[in-house]
Amino acid sequence: MSVRLSTSERKILVGRFLTRAGDQAWDFALPLTLASVFPERIELIALFYLLSKVGTVFLQPWILGIIDKWNRLRVARCGLMIQALSVILICLCLWFFQLGSADSLTPLLSSEGSKLQFYLFGACMVLGSVASTLGSGLLEVAVGNDWLPVISARERLVYVNSRLKQIDLFTEVTAPIAAGVILASLSPSGALLGLGVIAAWNLVSFVPEFYLLRSVFLKTSALREQFVQQPSGSGGGIIKALTSGWTEFVKHPAALSMTAFALLWLSVLSPHGVLLTSFLKSERGVSEAALGIWRGFGALFGVFATLLFPYFVKRIGLLPSARGFVIFQACAVIAATAYFLLGASFQWYFFGAVLLSRIGLYGFSIGESEIRQRSISEGQRGQINGVAQSLTTLATLALYGMGTALSGNQSFFWLVVISACSVTAAAAVFSIWSRGRSGLGVSF
Repeated sequence: MSVRLSTSERKILVGRFLTRAGDQAWDFALPLTLASVFPERIELIALFYLLSKVGTVFLQPWILGIIDKWNRLRVARCGLMIQALSVILICLCLWFFQLGSADSLTPLLSSEGSKLQFYLFGACMVLGSVASTLGSGLLEVAVGNDWLPVISARERLVYVNSRLKQIDLFTEVTAPIAAGVILASLSPSGALLGLGVIAAWNLVSFVPEFYLLRSVFLKTSALREQFVQQPSGSGGGIIKALTSGWTEFVKHPAALSMTAFALLWLSVLSPHGVLLTSFLKSERGVSEAALGIWRGFGALFGVFATLLFPYFVKRIGLLPSARGFVIFQACAVIAATAYFLLGASFQWYFFGAVLLSRIGLYGFSIGESEIRQRSISEGQRGQINGVAQSLTTLATLALYGMGTALSGNQSFFWLVVISACSVTAAAAVFSIWSRGRSGLGVSF
């Protein structure tokens, strides 16, 4: 099904490609570089990501709240500047650690002054990681959930959202490959050189990205309109803003839809999941090549979803389509859980069921995005989406927390069972909400 995109929509898509390509390359390269700078200190790397996630959970509703208060172009500029500064800060901190530690952290921890420097630069690295996530999320939510509903007609949103998801999937596969080639090519010259090249890639891409968004902003008069309302509780500091954000989210008619989406993140049953990949390699003996191929097919099945979902929306409507896709995902995940519990002899059936679940997941994510675009009014888009983003991050934190508590490969099956329960709960919550959506005030 071919739909001709407007010039503004195409510019938005190109900007999304630049954003996602840089983000995916950076997210792939950073943990590998950390492993080189801090060899055999995986606990430090785990602590770094844990603290980064915790900081993101608490600050997302606050930082995304500026979408409701600032000029749209100013928000885009802020998101890009935050990302640029965070990339520079992390590179500088890693450069300090590499210079000071060589192959061991002992020199850095040999005196009180060195310890203070270590903790200071470590805190700066966490701050940089949090800022990177916040800047990327700010731009993604601002453009996807605030600009697009203004630029695109309602009947076109599903097609534009599908293209956005296709870009996400394409960069999810290709950007890490490109980053891996860069790191491998420059590895003899030092771990940080490859990361520096990828950092430069990000910094350079911010320039055309900003000018693309600026062009769309100047061309679309509706984007230049100043908001006339702001969420209650604004202007009272971070704590009050966070409290207000969660309060407004709970009261929003589409809160259950966004909660259902967050529950889907409480699952290890993904070809891209770190925990599942580690288990399959260590316990089931699956080769790296097979896991890589499986991951690639996961993205391919996601592309199928982006092609199928608009077709169903055109024939049966948005909510029935989203409901059908999330129920399909739950059924596929339940089947995958059954095959997993039956043992290694059913491995290929397990792989196939997980791949099928990706169709449901990506189709539902397109529908859930449009529900947000239609139901969240201007003046609340940043605040409500900020809390929704925090919910997905909380689900990820809970998943890794359970992975830590349920240590050992023999306990992994509990994570699989919990994942199946969470996805089934998401399907149930969304089905109940979508069938009894009185009071939403939006025609779907």
